[in-house]
Amino acid sequence: MALINKILNRYYKYFGSRRYRKFVIIARSRTGSNLLNSYLNNSSQIIARGELFGRIGDKDEKRIWTDIYRKYSSLVCWVGFKLFYQHPVDSDSKFVWNQIKKDQSILIIHLTRDNKVRAELSRLIAFKTKKWAANTSKPNFEKAILEDKKIKLDVDSFLDEIQSVVNYENYIRQEYSNHKIIEITYEQLTKNPNKTIGEIRKEFDIDSFKIKTPLAKQNTESIEDLVINFEELEKKLSGTQFYSNLSEL
Repeated sequence: MALINKILNRYYKYFGSRRYRKFVIIARSRTGSNLLNSYLNNSSQIIARGELFGRIGDKDEKRIWTDIYRKYSSLVCWVGFKLFYQHPVDSDSKFVWNQIKKDQSILIIHLTRDNKVRAELSRLIAFKTKKWAANTSKPNFEKAILEDKKIKLDVDSFLDEIQSVVNYENYIRQEYSNHKIIEITYEQLTKNPNKTIGEIRKEFDIDSFKIKTPLAKQNTESIEDLVINFEELEKKLSGTQFYSNLSEL
C-alpha cells in the first residue's frame, strides 16, 4: 500500500489537481478528533490528515503546509488536517496559525467537548496508560483495565487546565471570526454520528458515504470510579458550571 501511494503521489504531482477547498479541524485532545477524521476519510472526496504541526522539531513548516495542500486526484473536493490549540508543542512558532488566519477561504471545523471534566480526565488517563486510541481493527487491540486507569488528581491544576480550554475555545471563535466555522461537539459526534456527519457533508456539498469507524470509546466508567480522590474533585466543582459534568458519561 505504501508503494502504491508513493506512485500515486508522484503521478498527482504532475497530473493532479488543486481544485479542492481547504479545511482544518481545530480542537484539543480527547474531543473525538481521531473519530471525526476516521469518518471523513470514508469519503473518496475528502482527505483528512493528522496532527502534522503537533511537533515541528527541525522540519520546515512551509514544506509541511505545501505538502498538505499539494495536488491530489481530481475527485478530491476537500483537503484538511487536525490542529490542537497548543500546536506546535515544541515551538513558539505561529506559522500555521498565521497561514490559516490570512486565508479566509479555509473552513474551520471547531471540535469541542461539552464535558470538560471528562475530556481532561481522559487526557491524563491516556498519558498514564499510553493508550491514546482504541482501534478494534488491530489484532493486538486490548482496552486498558480500570485499575490501570484510576488516577489521583491534582485538583487545582486540573481545574486550571479546564479553564484554559474554555479560554482557547473562546479565542478561536473570536480570532477566526472572519472564517466560516462549523461548531461540532464530541457529544454530537458520538451520540448521533449520522446526523452530525450528514450536516458536514451538506456543508461540503459532496456525495453521501458510509459512517463507520474501527475506533471505540476508551473510558466508559463513571468519573467516580476513575478518580481516586473523587470527593475532593466534587467539593471543588460544587457551585461551578462544571459540576454537572461529574454525572455525565
